[in-house]
Amino acid sequence: MRISALCPRCGEEEESVAHVLLKCHFAKAVWFASNLAVRTEGIDHDSFSDWFAELLAQQHEMPNNQDWLQAYSVFCWEIWKARNGLIFNGTITTPSQVAVKSWSFISEAQIDLC
Repeated sequence: MRISALCPRCGEEEESVAHVLLKCHFAKAVWFASNLAVRTEGIDHDSFSDWFAELLAQQHEMPNNQDWLQAYSVFCWEIWKARNGLIFNGTITTPSQVAVKSWSFISEAQIDLC
C-alpha cells in the first residue's frame, strides 16, 4: 500500500505541520473565520514553530497575552483534529464548524480575550 505525502484535504502540497495549520486553503479559511485577526497570506515561514514564535512576539505587548496564546492553540488543535477526522474517519468538517468548535471550547474554558 502506497501512502501519498500530499495533503489529504487539498492534494496540492506535501503535508507538513505548517501546511496543515497555516497554508492549506482549509486552514486559511478557519483562521479567517476565527475573527482573531490572523492572516496567513504571504507567510514566509516553512516552519510552524517559527510562525508561532513570531505570533507570540507580536502578542507580547497585548493585554491578556496568555489568553490569546491559549486561543491560538485551541484553533490549531481543532484544525489538527479536523485533519485527523478526515484521514482516519472520513469525516468532512467545514472551516466554520472548526471555528465554532474552537470558540465553544474557549468559552467553556473561560478564556478571557477582552
